[in-house]
Amino acid sequence: MSTVLDEPMVSPPTEIVLPSLPGCVLEVYRTQEDWLGARNSVIGASESASIFGVGYADESPMTVWARKRGILESKEDTELLECGRVLQPAIIELFRRRYLKAYPERTPNFNVTPLGEYTLCKSVKHPWLGASLDDHFFDSEGLAIVEAKNVSIFMSHGWDDEDPPLKFHIQGQQQMAVTGADRCFVVGLIGGNRLRFKEARRNQKFIDAMINTLGEFQELVDEGIEPSGKWIDGTEATKKALARMHPKDNGETTVLPLESADWHRALVDAKAARKEAETAVLLYGNHLQQAIGDNTFGLLPDGTRYSNKHQDKQIYCCEKCGHTKRCQPFPVLRHSKK
Repeated sequence: MSTVLDEPMVSPPTEIVLPSLPGCVLEVYRTQEDWLGARNSVIGASESASIFGVGYADESPMTVWARKRGILESKEDTELLECGRVLQPAIIELFRRRYLKAYPERTPNFNVTPLGEYTLCKSVKHPWLGASLDDHFFDSEGLAIVEAKNVSIFMSHGWDDEDPPLKFHIQGQQQMAVTGADRCFVVGLIGGNRLRFKEARRNQKFIDAMINTLGEFQELVDEGIEPSGKWIDGTEATKKALARMHPKDNGETTVLPLESADWHRALVDAKAARKEAETAVLLYGNHLQQAIGDNTFGLLPDGTRYSNKHQDKQIYCCEKCGHTKRCQPFPVLRHSKK
């Protein structure tokens, strides 16, 4: 059975109930450490997308479970997330300006009670469900939640669609479920100089289904039952989490479930297909390189081309005399549209 680390000591929070956020109780913590510790007692909105398998690349249902059981440490902020925290007030201010310009007829009121930096919203109906809000406001249509994102230019795909990216849509629906709001605005500052915001409306059928699934997951956390079946995905994140959860073998044998025969056949087939694909990559790459010969480029019938430029790499440099040894130049085959 997996080892469970001691729960972090968290100072008692100050509890607040705001009429403007009717669905939740606000817990205000004194330090970031206390706030982070308290977040492990609930499923946060940013974790739900990972539980549904559409979160960030280094997250999966298994990493969320292992972190809540104390097997994995809390993640440190990446540089992008750290910058996002610092830029959050600016992103919100830009959103307010754009919103006033886009919807003056809604008469928005941004003069609301600000939530502290280390505030955790807990659902009254489902105390294990939580959210941390970046901002909220009122207009003629009622309460709205704001979720601010600092978006890398390399992750800008999906921000030009009508709906927010799926993982942020799930996050927004959970924030609405926790707070009782009917709308959520997901705001993205893309590449530091382009603001986009998407309005998501409350979808009660989606929320009901989401809460049922998250409730199943929370039971596994509470009971210390390791997720299996539908919770296992094909990500490196899950592979690394399993390695941390089971760091040593015990020399014993266990009887695998009946479906393990299907897993075995699928694994054998996948390995064979991978080997066949790797052979095909070499075969057709060799055809192209032979046809290009001593030339740098090869033009295809559709007008695109391959380059076959030779490269060399430094493989050794003496710290004392500075002598450098380089590898034999080798060709690198690349396809381009130009």
